[in-house]
Amino acid sequence: MIKFIDTFKKRESEPDKSMISYLKEMQLKLSDQLSAIKKIYLDTKYWIYLREAELGHSDSFNNSQDYKVILNLLNLLKSLRKNNFVICPISTSLFSEIFKNKKEKELKITINLIDELSGGISIKHNDERTFLELLYFLYSKSQSVDICYPASKLVWTKLSLALGSFPPINLPCSQAQELVIRKAFLDQLWASRLQDIFETMGMQNIINMPEMDNISIDLNTDKIKYAEDYSTFDELFNIELIGTLQALNPIIVKSLRAFNVGIGGTSISDEAIENSEEKKVFVSLLYQSVKTNKSREELPSIYIPAAIHTAIRWDKYRKYKANESYDFLHAECALPYFDFFLTENSLKELITKKSHGFGEIYNCCVIADPVDAFNELLKLSTLQNPVNGS
Repeated sequence: MIKFIDTFKKRESEPDKSMISYLKEMQLKLSDQLSAIKKIYLDTKYWIYLREAELGHSDSFNNSQDYKVILNLLNLLKSLRKNNFVICPISTSLFSEIFKNKKEKELKITINLIDELSGGISIKHNDERTFLELLYFLYSKSQSVDICYPASKLVWTKLSLALGSFPPINLPCSQAQELVIRKAFLDQLWASRLQDIFETMGMQNIINMPEMDNISIDLNTDKIKYAEDYSTFDELFNIELIGTLQALNPIIVKSLRAFNVGIGGTSISDEAIENSEEKKVFVSLLYQSVKTNKSREELPSIYIPAAIHTAIRWDKYRKYKANESYDFLHAECALPYFDFFLTENSLKELITKKSHGFGEIYNCCVIADPVDAFNELLKLSTLQNPVNGS
């Protein structure tokens, strides 16, 4: 049952606070709460492991020792979360992958675990993170960087908002009343759990949810087709970088429009931006900044996918696997914004290649072996004091 959050009177006392400023205030407060807490990204494999341990399904593991390791890891994570040492936010891509399981009992257990370990917190959708990174990059190259926050301060939100839910507009009431209602509705969304979302959706809608297209066959075909277009690793990376920027074109246009408005200009149409010299200069700047390693830390949503696809295409024996797109999205979330990334062996091997330099650029510990994960996270239990908040 969804718990009703009544904040109408409180929001009536803040008539001068706009919806945008209120939402940003909440996001910044959440970011501050999370700043000193270790953030762990568990990929789908680990959530399944933990669910099976929670259900006591020892026969789901290769042997009793593997089951014991995962059970110990589950208990450790619960303890660390209870003491506010860690938090395990999820992502929209992880949400989609988790909901591919149509077995209601297993799904409910997974949802309960996510609510317990994530605190209802999610990292924003890839497109939103990219937009935040690009916008801050634009401001950092101007004289107005002080009026914009880095992406790391705004990427955290609540799951209901990450999935696209937002307070209604154009209500049949005065503007003042609508503002109160919208902010109170936002409070309700902010307090929602994954379990609330599950109950609202209903099992039948979850069964009917579309899945991400499997594009591995097309990717493998193109890998062979264009193998003669490059002769060095750097040439291939440059090709992938150009392709990544082309794919991100709508977000590039959006960020340029937002930047122009932010510095006091007017909102410009997509067509005008597409044909502008400013856009050409901006895309060239992005390309050179990532190519030369000047801004790979600032622009992970550009560098990480370009580098991953370069590594796969360069390895003539490596093929794209079915549903691997989810893995790449997990890596894009975890590497720049989390402290730990618990994933499977094949993805760890791919993203820890020295050619990427991910280890030097992003301060994220990538772990595949559950024993290593337990031993590494056990060190966190020795912290002197849990962090307040969240």
